[in-house]
Amino acid sequence: MKNKILFLLLILIASFAQAQILKPVKWTIVSNKINDNEFEIIYTAKIDNGWHLYSQFVKPDGPTSTSFNLEKSTKFVQIGNVTEEKGYVAYDKTFKMEVKFFKDKAVFKQKIRKTKNEKINIIGEIDFMSCNDVSCIPESFDIDIDI
Repeated sequence: MKNKILFLLLILIASFAQAQILKPVKWTIVSNKINDNEFEIIYTAKIDNGWHLYSQFVKPDGPTSTSFNLEKSTKFVQIGNVTEEKGYVAYDKTFKMEVKFFKDKAVFKQKIRKTKNEKINIIGEIDFMSCNDVSCIPESFDIDIDI
Protein backbone atom coordinates (compact mmCIF):
# COMPACT_ATOMS: atom_id res chain seq x y z
CA MET A 1 0.00 0.00 0.00
CA LYS A 2 2.83 2.40 0.88
CA ASN A 3 4.47 1.70 -2.48
CA LYS A 4 1.26 2.55 -4.32
CA ILE A 5 0.89 5.84 -2.46
CA LEU A 6 4.54 6.71 -3.09
CA PHE A 7 4.15 5.83 -6.78
CA LEU A 8 1.02 8.01 -7.11
CA LEU A 9 2.76 10.85 -5.29
CA LEU A 10 5.74 10.66 -7.68
CA ILE A 11 3.41 10.73 -10.71
CA LEU A 12 1.61 13.75 -9.28
CA ILE A 13 4.89 15.59 -8.67
CA ALA A 14 6.18 14.76 -12.17
CA SER A 15 2.99 15.97 -13.86
CA PHE A 16 3.01 19.17 -11.77
CA ALA A 17 6.64 19.83 -12.72
CA GLN A 18 5.88 19.32 -16.42
CA ALA A 19 2.88 21.64 -16.19
CA GLN A 20 5.21 24.41 -15.00
CA ILE A 21 7.22 24.46 -18.26
CA LEU A 22 6.04 27.56 -20.10
CA LYS A 23 6.31 27.81 -23.87
CA PRO A 24 4.23 30.89 -24.69
CA VAL A 25 5.58 31.13 -28.28
CA LYS A 26 5.03 28.34 -30.81
CA TRP A 27 6.86 28.51 -34.16
CA THR A 28 6.00 27.15 -37.60
CA ILE A 29 8.31 27.36 -40.59
CA VAL A 30 7.27 27.01 -44.24
CA SER A 31 8.78 27.97 -47.57
CA ASN A 32 7.26 29.54 -50.67
CA LYS A 33 8.85 29.01 -54.06
CA ILE A 34 9.49 32.30 -55.88
CA ASN A 35 11.17 30.75 -58.93
CA ASP A 36 13.38 27.70 -59.68
CA ASN A 37 16.22 28.91 -57.44
CA GLU A 38 14.67 31.45 -55.07
CA PHE A 39 12.52 30.74 -52.03
CA GLU A 40 11.07 32.68 -49.16
CA ILE A 41 11.25 31.12 -45.71
CA ILE A 42 8.33 32.22 -43.53
CA TYR A 43 8.74 31.99 -39.76
CA THR A 44 5.43 32.40 -37.92
CA ALA A 45 5.25 32.81 -34.15
CA LYS A 46 1.92 32.14 -32.44
CA ILE A 47 2.05 34.01 -29.13
CA ASP A 48 -0.10 33.04 -26.15
CA ASN A 49 -2.59 35.59 -24.82
CA GLY A 50 -0.97 38.01 -22.37
CA TRP A 51 2.55 37.39 -23.71
CA HIS A 52 4.62 39.27 -26.27
CA LEU A 53 7.68 38.59 -28.42
CA TYR A 54 10.35 41.20 -29.06
CA SER A 55 11.48 42.51 -32.44
CA GLN A 56 14.84 41.83 -34.10
CA PHE A 57 15.56 45.51 -33.61
CA VAL A 58 15.93 46.24 -29.90
CA LYS A 59 18.34 48.67 -28.25
CA PRO A 60 21.43 47.07 -26.64
CA ASP A 61 20.28 47.63 -23.03
CA GLY A 62 16.82 46.27 -23.75
CA PRO A 63 15.34 42.79 -23.88
CA THR A 64 16.81 39.97 -25.93
CA SER A 65 15.94 40.57 -29.55
CA THR A 66 14.62 37.85 -31.84
CA SER A 67 17.40 36.52 -34.06
CA PHE A 68 17.54 34.00 -36.88
CA ASN A 69 20.81 32.11 -37.25
CA LEU A 70 21.12 29.80 -40.24
CA GLU A 71 24.10 27.47 -40.49
CA LYS A 72 26.37 28.45 -43.35
CA SER A 73 26.19 26.30 -46.46
CA THR A 74 27.54 26.31 -49.99
CA LYS A 75 24.10 25.18 -51.19
CA PHE A 76 22.29 28.51 -50.61
CA VAL A 77 22.80 32.21 -49.97
CA GLN A 78 20.58 34.55 -48.03
CA ILE A 79 19.12 37.44 -50.02
CA GLY A 80 18.94 40.49 -47.78
CA ASN A 81 17.96 40.38 -44.13
CA VAL A 82 15.04 38.80 -42.31
CA THR A 83 12.03 41.11 -42.52
CA GLU A 84 9.31 41.48 -39.92
CA GLU A 85 5.83 42.93 -39.63
CA LYS A 86 4.98 46.33 -38.21
CA GLY A 87 4.23 45.16 -34.65
CA TYR A 88 3.77 47.57 -31.75
CA VAL A 89 6.06 50.13 -30.14
CA ALA A 90 5.44 51.04 -26.51
CA TYR A 91 7.26 51.98 -23.32
CA ASP A 92 8.36 48.85 -21.46
CA LYS A 93 8.53 49.54 -17.71
CA THR A 94 10.72 46.48 -17.10
CA PHE A 95 13.46 47.72 -19.45
CA LYS A 96 12.63 51.43 -19.00
CA MET A 97 12.59 52.17 -22.73
CA GLU A 98 10.42 52.05 -25.81
CA VAL A 99 10.59 48.66 -27.50
CA LYS A 100 9.06 47.03 -30.55
CA PHE A 101 7.16 43.83 -29.85
CA PHE A 102 4.49 41.51 -31.22
CA LYS A 103 1.42 40.03 -29.58
CA ASP A 104 -0.83 37.17 -30.73
CA LYS A 105 1.17 36.48 -33.92
CA ALA A 106 4.38 37.58 -35.65
CA VAL A 107 5.58 36.77 -39.17
CA PHE A 108 9.21 37.02 -40.26
CA LYS A 109 10.47 36.34 -43.81
CA GLN A 110 13.87 35.52 -45.33
CA LYS A 111 14.60 35.10 -49.04
CA ILE A 112 17.22 32.59 -50.09
CA ARG A 113 18.73 31.50 -53.39
CA LYS A 114 19.81 27.91 -53.99
CA THR A 115 23.30 27.66 -55.48
CA LYS A 116 22.76 24.07 -56.59
CA ASN A 117 19.79 22.61 -58.37
CA GLU A 118 19.03 19.99 -55.75
CA LYS A 119 16.96 19.53 -52.61
CA ILE A 120 18.62 21.26 -49.66
CA ASN A 121 18.16 21.16 -45.92
CA ILE A 122 18.40 24.44 -44.04
CA ILE A 123 19.12 24.25 -40.33
CA GLY A 124 19.73 26.84 -37.68
CA GLU A 125 18.17 28.40 -34.62
CA ILE A 126 15.80 31.17 -33.60
CA ASP A 127 16.76 32.88 -30.34
CA PHE A 128 14.10 35.03 -28.68
CA MET A 129 12.56 36.29 -25.47
CA SER A 130 8.90 36.37 -24.55
CA CYS A 131 7.45 38.30 -21.61
CA ASN A 132 4.18 38.91 -19.83
CA ASP A 133 3.44 41.33 -16.99
CA VAL A 134 5.18 39.07 -14.46
CA SER A 135 8.12 37.31 -16.09
CA CYS A 136 10.32 36.85 -19.15
CA ILE A 137 11.47 33.60 -20.73
CA PRO A 138 14.53 33.39 -23.00
CA GLU A 139 14.10 30.55 -25.48
CA SER A 140 15.40 29.04 -28.69
CA PHE A 141 13.76 27.05 -31.47
CA ASP A 142 15.51 24.79 -33.97
CA ILE A 143 15.16 25.61 -37.67
CA ASP A 144 15.01 22.54 -39.89
CA ILE A 145 13.38 22.86 -43.30
CA ASP A 146 13.84 21.08 -46.63
CA ILE A 147 13.67 23.12 -49.81
